[in-house]
Amino acid sequence: MPSLKFTKVLIDKLPFTKGGQVDYFDMATPGLGLRVGQSSKTFFAKSDIRDTSKKSGYKTVKKTLGRYGEIRLEKSGR
Repeated sequence: MPSLKFTKVLIDKLPFTKGGQVDYFDMATPGLGLRVGQSSKTFFAKSDIRDTSKKSGYKTVKKTLGRYGEIRLEKSGR
């Protein structure tokens, strides 16, 4: 999973995939990600939270924030 410092210019330059999806994570904001697919770029948040019922003691929680273009980088949590 590549890590980048998200900027509008950098996100605009990220190419769409030919198949599947690629997740990029922001170096400045822990847990903030951008999923790039064949026709869209979508912001999401990902975090590990304590869960004593799990063997590892943690579970991963993800939340979609919205598509790039419909929400701005500033509104994505950064």
